Amino acid sequence: MLKPVEFKTRYPHAWLVWEPGSWSEPKTPEMAASKTLQPGQDRPIAPVGEDALCFELKPNATVLKVGRASDNHIILNDMRVSRSQLELRHQGETWQVVPVRGARNILLGEPLDEQGVKVVGTTKLQAGGIQLSFYDAADFAARLEHEAQRFTR
Repeated sequence: MLKPVEFKTRYPHAWLVWEPGSWSEPKTPEMAASKTLQPGQDRPIAPVGEDALCFELKPNATVLKVGRASDNHIILNDMRVSRSQLELRHQGETWQVVPVRGARNILLGEPLDEQGVKVVGTTKLQAGGIQLSFYDAADFAARLEHEAQRFTR
């Protein structure tokens, strides 16, 4: 396993984490069409048990779209998430979370307004019924170190 300093050097970007929790599989053919599948899988990708899904937020693009539809950069295949849920906008060294008009509730402690909010360090979001955590590189490396220590005790 990489040490925190090595991790931050190799992965200097922010991260979005789909936290473990209940998952609501798409039920209708229309909703199922937006499932995210890996080659050889017959079930969509979602957090399992205590595992989380982690997405590295490389600032290649100025806007990363997040939602249930297959045309998003990050696909959250949970039927409680809107097809187009939110945008992560990269501005200089920071990221901003902006809700997509008409999306279901996005909470950052309270509902987000149309202007969105800058996220730094560790920020907890709720999109639809799922929990997302935003981490800058240093805080994500610290989380991984904490998790590694938890499992090696």
